[in-house]
Amino acid sequence: MIKKVHYSLNKLNQKLGISVTLPVPTKRSLKRSQYANGMIATGCLFLSVPFSSKLLLGIGVLSAASIVVTQMEIKALDE
Repeated sequence: MIKKVHYSLNKLNQKLGISVTLPVPTKRSLKRSQYANGMIATGCLFLSVPFSSKLLLGIGVLSAASIVVTQMEIKALDE
Protein backbone atom coordinates (compact mmCIF):
# COMPACT_ATOMS: atom_id res chain seq x y z
CA MET A 1 0.00 0.00 0.00
CA ILE A 2 2.88 2.37 0.75
CA LYS A 3 4.32 1.71 -2.70
CA LYS A 4 0.97 2.55 -4.32
CA VAL A 5 0.70 5.81 -2.38
CA HIS A 6 4.28 6.74 -3.29
CA TYR A 7 3.62 5.99 -6.95
CA SER A 8 0.45 8.12 -6.98
CA LEU A 9 2.10 11.02 -5.17
CA ASN A 10 5.16 10.92 -7.44
CA LYS A 11 2.87 10.99 -10.46
CA LEU A 12 1.00 14.00 -9.04
CA ASN A 13 4.27 15.74 -8.18
CA GLN A 14 5.52 15.28 -11.75
CA LYS A 15 2.32 16.82 -13.14
CA LEU A 16 2.65 19.78 -10.81
CA GLY A 17 6.37 20.12 -11.48
CA ILE A 18 7.31 19.61 -7.85
CA SER A 19 10.45 17.74 -6.84
CA VAL A 20 9.76 15.98 -3.54
CA THR A 21 11.51 12.90 -2.19
CA LEU A 22 9.17 10.76 -0.13
CA PRO A 23 10.70 8.80 2.75
CA VAL A 24 10.49 5.03 2.60
CA PRO A 25 9.70 3.54 6.01
CA THR A 26 12.00 0.83 7.29
CA LYS A 27 10.88 -2.33 9.01
CA ARG A 28 12.24 -0.93 12.27
CA SER A 29 10.23 2.29 12.01
CA LEU A 30 7.07 0.34 11.18
CA LYS A 31 7.61 -1.88 14.24
CA ARG A 32 8.02 1.21 16.42
CA SER A 33 4.83 2.66 14.99
CA GLN A 34 3.05 -0.61 15.67
CA TYR A 35 4.26 -0.59 19.28
CA ALA A 36 3.17 3.03 19.81
CA ASN A 37 -0.25 2.30 18.31
CA GLY A 38 -0.55 -0.70 20.62
CA MET A 39 0.11 1.46 23.66
CA ILE A 40 -2.37 4.09 22.48
CA ALA A 41 -5.03 1.48 21.69
CA THR A 42 -4.61 -0.22 25.06
CA GLY A 43 -4.72 3.04 26.98
CA CYS A 44 -7.71 4.46 25.14
CA LEU A 45 -9.72 1.24 25.30
CA PHE A 46 -8.89 0.81 28.99
CA LEU A 47 -9.88 4.40 29.83
CA SER A 48 -13.02 4.42 27.69
CA VAL A 49 -14.75 1.96 30.03
CA PRO A 50 -14.67 3.89 33.34
CA PHE A 51 -15.18 7.28 31.66
CA SER A 52 -17.85 6.04 29.22
CA SER A 53 -16.12 7.98 26.47
CA LYS A 54 -17.07 7.18 22.89
CA LEU A 55 -14.19 9.34 21.66
CA LEU A 56 -11.60 7.28 23.55
CA LEU A 57 -13.26 4.10 22.34
CA GLY A 58 -13.10 5.35 18.74
CA ILE A 59 -9.44 6.34 19.02
CA GLY A 60 -8.64 2.95 20.56
CA VAL A 61 -10.39 1.08 17.76
CA LEU A 62 -8.64 3.17 15.09
CA SER A 63 -5.28 2.55 16.75
CA ALA A 64 -5.99 -1.18 16.86
CA ALA A 65 -6.90 -1.12 13.16
CA SER A 66 -3.65 0.72 12.48
CA ILE A 67 -1.74 -2.14 14.12
CA VAL A 68 -3.27 -4.59 11.65
CA VAL A 69 -2.49 -2.38 8.64
CA THR A 70 1.08 -1.83 9.84
CA GLN A 71 1.56 -5.59 10.23
CA MET A 72 0.40 -6.06 6.64
CA GLU A 73 2.94 -3.45 5.50
CA ILE A 74 5.73 -5.18 7.42
CA LYS A 75 4.86 -8.45 5.69
CA ALA A 76 4.83 -6.65 2.32
CA LEU A 77 8.36 -5.34 3.00
CA ASP A 78 9.55 -8.90 3.62
CA GLU A 79 8.38 -10.02 0.19
